[in-house]
Amino acid sequence: SRYNVAAPVTVGGQIYVDDQFNGDVFRRNGSGFDRVFDGDITPPDGLELSGTNRIINLSRGGTDDTLYVAFTVRAPDPSDLPDIDVRPLPAPVIEPCCAPPRDIDIYRVGTDVEDAVGVTSSTDLQIIYRYDLDPVTGTLDSSDPTPIVALEVQNGGRAHPGGGMLTLPDGRLLFATGDNLPAGTNGRRAAQDEGEHVSKLLIIDPEADRDARVTVAAKGLRNTQSLQFTDASQPAVAFGDIGGGIAEEINVVGVADLLDTTTVENFGWGETPDGRAREGTFYIGPGAAYGGFGPVALGEAPLSEAGFAQPYAQVGREGAPFVAVTGPVTLATSFDTLVSVFSDLSMGRLYGTTAPLSDINAPVFDVRLIDMDGELTSLRELGARNPNVLGRAEPRFFKFADGTAGVLLERTGGVYTLTQVANVPLPSSGLLLGAGILALA
Repeated sequence: SRYNVAAPVTVGGQIYVDDQFNGDVFRRNGSGFDRVFDGDITPPDGLELSGTNRIINLSRGGTDDTLYVAFTVRAPDPSDLPDIDVRPLPAPVIEPCCAPPRDIDIYRVGTDVEDAVGVTSSTDLQIIYRYDLDPVTGTLDSSDPTPIVALEVQNGGRAHPGGGMLTLPDGRLLFATGDNLPAGTNGRRAAQDEGEHVSKLLIIDPEADRDARVTVAAKGLRNTQSLQFTDASQPAVAFGDIGGGIAEEINVVGVADLLDTTTVENFGWGETPDGRAREGTFYIGPGAAYGGFGPVALGEAPLSEAGFAQPYAQVGREGAPFVAVTGPVTLATSFDTLVSVFSDLSMGRLYGTTAPLSDINAPVFDVRLIDMDGELTSLRELGARNPNVLGRAEPRFFKFADGTAGVLLERTGGVYTLTQVANVPLPSSGLLLGAGILALA
């Protein structure tokens, strides 16, 4: 059956994952995974889970006996959620689209472009709940989950949902929202508007009053789907931001900088007061909804440009039509000279950096992957080992409880450890240097 296993997170020393498509949560046992939540049987507050990302992400709930779950649900009548703040999408933005030409609201495509480009969308909610965990089985207690916040989203229509989620050291949540726009646009003005929730890193305080739970910590993100601490001391957060056609970004930002919301960090996506949008270290054009692979580059932005957080690293498309960065995992105890490792959701190419995380625009290297037998392999090939899965392997990187690096393949559910090795003879290519080789278990 179809599934999409994602969001590996360690809670109380145990790995939890979600099946985004079916809306289930699983916990690792000694030899496999047990289902600890069934979205078909016990959806929160009787809500209807919606779309292909019915569960967006998971995060530790501030303590080892709780778990945050971010769902996508059909937008109910507001009276059905009396105790939760619902943040609306930006006001309609009407633009021309498609052939034959027509005007559409790019935040609420609905069925307007179904005939022209074959997509539809609905206005739904991303809603975060906190669940208690059974101390023995790890099962989510569905009797009385606590709703935290709800964010109106464009669900479908190739809109960018974001969904990265991480529990901060003080127990509050950090949540990444997508720009909620179709492919082809530059993020428009709302991505830079601190009064809107799209394209942001939000600090969410579950214990605050209902209308004071959300604070904007950063803006200018396009589609960040995972957040990770750089190491166990939690000094900084690293994340990939999927590009619109020019640069796939790896960003690193200090936790202290995020918590100091007197200054909102700006990663450049969306139209700033100077009329320009930024992707990686490039200025980009406005583009158009469904107008191709993405807006075009208009030249390089200076690395010293004031007011913008520059990427730690970036990669281009290298001739591939579809690329979407995933990761990184950083400074894992299983790495030596490698500092971060990340990949591409579509092709499964493996990349790494060796520069300190304080650098900007660090060099990026191809990384070779070998299996336990010393045979050269790839993340995409590992996905293809399941005969029922075709195409993208969709790797998701994380850290095990002991700090070692792991990768989960969404399409197969396979979980692997990654370890940097040196001077490994490969049958096909002789002796390779260890600076860019990962061993897989």
